[in-house]
Amino acid sequence: MNLYNYDAITKEYLSTTIASADPLETKIKGEFVPLVPANATTLKPPKTNKNEAAVFVENNWEIKPDFRVTHKICDEAFNIKDIKEIGEIKEGYLVTNETAELIQENPNNFKIQNGEIVQKTETEIKEEETKKRQKEFEKDFFLTSLGYIRRKVNMATGDTKDFLCDLLPAITTGITIGQEIPIITYKQPDFTQEFTLEYLESLQEIKIATQQFSTECALQISADFMGQPLTLNE
Repeated sequence: MNLYNYDAITKEYLSTTIASADPLETKIKGEFVPLVPANATTLKPPKTNKNEAAVFVENNWEIKPDFRVTHKICDEAFNIKDIKEIGEIKEGYLVTNETAELIQENPNNFKIQNGEIVQKTETEIKEEETKKRQKEFEKDFFLTSLGYIRRKVNMATGDTKDFLCDLLPAITTGITIGQEIPIITYKQPDFTQEFTLEYLESLQEIKIATQQFSTECALQISADFMGQPLTLNE
């Protein structure tokens, strides 16, 4: 007679062994009586498929979901956790081990859609990268009628100056007394391209500062103070 052994904690089926005779009971009854140790039963477990486990509950076998080996849990912040218990997943999103590895490598390439974790399309990823570059560019530059101006300027001395606070007063004074003040401006970038140093340098143009430019810079200072974007028609 077979014995079907199960885990003392999880109650999941582990193995099948041959039962030994219970000496006393076999002698009393005059027939073979199996010796059934703790965490074993003579009741045969049901067949299970992938991601299922036979669990001995209240003297009977039940088939329960089991994703511990093949899957992980992903939460809404795309953090990955191991599955340590048998049964239905109550919190988070179920993903395969392969998908979990990809999420850990680059969570920004995934999204939650219709209650599932799915990989973004190449188009979606490129669009997000484009928007990210544009947002970062607009944080570091502001627009004038002469072109884009970098907010932080690296000087020949090695110092870094704030264009609006540190350089604009001298530029405005120079314009007022009729001096020609050359400044480095930037053309409209293509945000689908990677912003390498070489690419940014290719956008540079030398322009002569004007009174209109000086006024636009002053308005930009006000816009920064108010926390509002400035458009050239304001």
